[in-house]
Amino acid sequence: MPRKPANFTDADKLRRHQRIIIDLGLLATQAMPLGTFLNHAVAQLALALEVSNTKIMRYRPEVGDLLLTNGVGWKTGVVGHATFNIDLQSPPGAAFQTAEPIVIDDMNTTTQYAPSPSLKEHGIVSVVNVPILINNAAWGVLEADSKELREFRQDTVDFMLALSRMVASVIQRHQAEDANQHALAQVAREVRERSLLLAEMQHRVKNYFQLILAMVAVERPKLPTEEGRAIMSKIAERIMAVSLANDQLRPGQANQAVSISTYLRALCTSLDSQRDGVSISVKADEITMPSDRAVPVGLIVNELVTNSLKYAFDEREGGAVMVELSVGEGGGRTMLVVSDNGRGFDPEKASGSGLRLIRSLARQIAGHVEQETSPQGTVTRVTFIDGD
Repeated sequence: MPRKPANFTDADKLRRHQRIIIDLGLLATQAMPLGTFLNHAVAQLALALEVSNTKIMRYRPEVGDLLLTNGVGWKTGVVGHATFNIDLQSPPGAAFQTAEPIVIDDMNTTTQYAPSPSLKEHGIVSVVNVPILINNAAWGVLEADSKELREFRQDTVDFMLALSRMVASVIQRHQAEDANQHALAQVAREVRERSLLLAEMQHRVKNYFQLILAMVAVERPKLPTEEGRAIMSKIAERIMAVSLANDQLRPGQANQAVSISTYLRALCTSLDSQRDGVSISVKADEITMPSDRAVPVGLIVNELVTNSLKYAFDEREGGAVMVELSVGEGGGRTMLVVSDNGRGFDPEKASGSGLRLIRSLARQIAGHVEQETSPQGTVTRVTFIDGD
C-alpha cells in the first residue's frame, strides 16, 4: 500500500510549502543564471515533498524528446544527458502533451504508463509530473519521484503547479532577455509586418472556421445516436466560441487584444437562440485581454451558459442566465460569474467532463473555479489574474 511521509502534520507541510515558495520567489527576482535558479527549484521541491529524486525536463523540438536538464538524486551522467519520450505512455510525455498533471502512485501496477529505463535503474515507484507552461504552451515538465510508495494528494499537485508557474515565469524572463539582445534591430520591421499580416491571417482563420463548421453540419445528422449528435453539437459550439474571439481582433493591433465585453455579448447572442423563454444577460467591464487569454474565458462562458440552457430549466419554464465579468479595484484579479435561476443539479454529479473542461481552461489563465447549486439556481465563479 502507498504510504505517506511520517512525522509532519498537514499544517506543518503547508507552512513548509509556503516558506519554500516565498524563498524561491525571492531568488526569482535576483540576477542569476537560469540553470542556477532551476537547480535551486528542484532541490527545494525534493525538500518540500520529502522525495529522493526530482527533475526538470525541457522539450527539444529539433529532436522531439524531453531532456533532463536539472535534477537531484540522479546518478552521475544522468542530468544533462537522459532523455524521455513524449508519447502518452510516458508519464512526462503525457503531462507535456495534455498540459495536465499526471500522478502515478505505483509504477509497478499501472497499465496506462510505461516507466523509463532511468526510473527503473533508480528504483522509482511513485511519480508526479506537472507541465511547465509558457504562454499556455508546454515548455517542459517538472517531476517528483519517490523510491518508496507514496499516495500523492491534491495539495502536493497544487504545490507543484504553483512551483511550475514560478519556474515558467523565470524561464520566460530569461528568454525575453535573450531575445531582446538579438532582436532590437528587427522590432520596427516586425511591428510593420504584423500590422500587414494580421488582417490576412484573420480572414484566412475565419475561412477555416467556416469550413470546419460546414463539415460538422454535414456530418452531424449522419451519426446513428442522439448522444453522438449532441457531442458533435458541443464541438461546434466550442469552435464558434473561438471563431467569435477571432472576429474581435482588429487589424493594426499590436498585441492582438480582444474587447472582452464585446466578445462575451457576441458569444451569448449566438447562444440565445438555443432555448425559448430563457434570457441571457451580460454585464462586463470594458477591458481588453490578449486573444490567448480571451479564448479560454469565452470557452468557459460557452460551456456554463450552454449547460444552464440545456439542463437548468424544465421544458415549460422560463428563466434567466446572467454573465458578469468585473475587475477588482486597481486591476489584478478578475471575477467571472455565470449564474442561473434554474433548478440546480446534484453536486455528486458535478465531476463530469464539462466541469473538468472548465477547470482545465481556468488553469490556462491561472484561475480558480467555485460552484454552488441549490433548487433556486446555480452560480459558478472563476477568479483569475488579469493578464492584459
